[in-house]
Amino acid sequence: MKNNYSLFKNKSFLFFFFAALFGVLGEGIYGLTAIVMVLEKTESIVEIGKLLVLTLLPSVVLAPILGVFIDRFNKIKLALLCNFLRFAAIAIIPASVAFGFFYVTIFYVSILLSYMIWFVIEPLKESILKEILSPEEYKQGISLVQGAWQLGLLASAIIAGMLMDRLGTTEAIFAASLVYILAGFLFFGINIKVNKEARKHKGKSTLKQYRGELVQGWIYFFQNKTVLYFALATSMVLPFFYSINTLIAPFNYQTLKGDGISLGIIDGGAGIGSLISAILCTLWVRNHAILRVVLVAISLSALSTVLFSLTTSVPFAFIMYLIMGMFIGMVKVLTRLLLFEQVEEKLIGRVMTSVSFVSLTVSIMMSLLIAFIGEVGLTYGYLAISMGLIIPFVLTWKGSKSRSLTNFFVKKEKCSDKEEGVYDAN
Repeated sequence: MKNNYSLFKNKSFLFFFFAALFGVLGEGIYGLTAIVMVLEKTESIVEIGKLLVLTLLPSVVLAPILGVFIDRFNKIKLALLCNFLRFAAIAIIPASVAFGFFYVTIFYVSILLSYMIWFVIEPLKESILKEILSPEEYKQGISLVQGAWQLGLLASAIIAGMLMDRLGTTEAIFAASLVYILAGFLFFGINIKVNKEARKHKGKSTLKQYRGELVQGWIYFFQNKTVLYFALATSMVLPFFYSINTLIAPFNYQTLKGDGISLGIIDGGAGIGSLISAILCTLWVRNHAILRVVLVAISLSALSTVLFSLTTSVPFAFIMYLIMGMFIGMVKVLTRLLLFEQVEEKLIGRVMTSVSFVSLTVSIMMSLLIAFIGEVGLTYGYLAISMGLIIPFVLTWKGSKSRSLTNFFVKKEKCSDKEEGVYDAN
């Protein structure tokens, strides 16, 4: 554990940790407030589903091509730009209210723009983290950053609930926008090595070169079966989060008869659980049984989702949401560790944007499906979410089999090389 915290002596990691923390804090406040705003105005779960689709749809188009930009250009400058642009995109809403020209269309434009930028930031941060840490530090680093991610979600849920009840949704959204200014400035303190691909293509880049690099990333993604299975498995985490986000506000107001504070408390339970999962994963990364833990965590995530839907009080809902967050948080961290162990560093940006593309596409379908099922019955919606976790379970299992087969052939090839060496020497 002491070695884990020694990473904070790395100045670049320290700045990155807090940039990630504040970025997720702003996202959590904005995302939860936007859902409540739509529910207040429409009183429809389907409209919440449509809102979530709007946050995802443009990014599905961008995701396949973003990896090349991330791998080729200055990542710190891109991170700065993305954070300041997201501030501007979110601030459109409170600014339009303050100057008296707010329309629902402006709200949806803000959602559209801000989430286009959000899904550039996330794979970009994954790539930066891999460059500021050594291979030995990386496993501990990703667990600590996951802790920052979950701590930000926990704080954002509580802060969002308080801001909405005390001040209003507009003020909560304005607070979310300001957080991105702080997160952006923190990237000034991060130093990374110059990307070899960026130096190589610093001059004029042709369309043919760009297309070639893009195709190279997708060929690598689909031809390496172990990477493919683990990437698809980790891609299923985001759809899970979007699905439960579709139902959490209606469940709070309709089933539990709660308010903004209770919504923040319950949503914060997932943050606490995920923070616990990050600590557990930090302790677990040296253990060789990661695959087994992932499979168990997926199964328990499914079970806790069903049990949550059966709760009838805020305290029990909080406890079950905490348990859900803990298990799905473990799935998120450990599936990514399994994936990163298989991916070449020069292709990490392209692989992670491929993961984003799959995650976003599935999230769109799941958000709409769960919204329509939730209109019939919230319990049915949670049951459907639980059954959907069969998919990452199967994918992780197939990835483990593929990796074992690959390792077998690698060992066999090494043995053959040694035997040939002995034969030549004789």
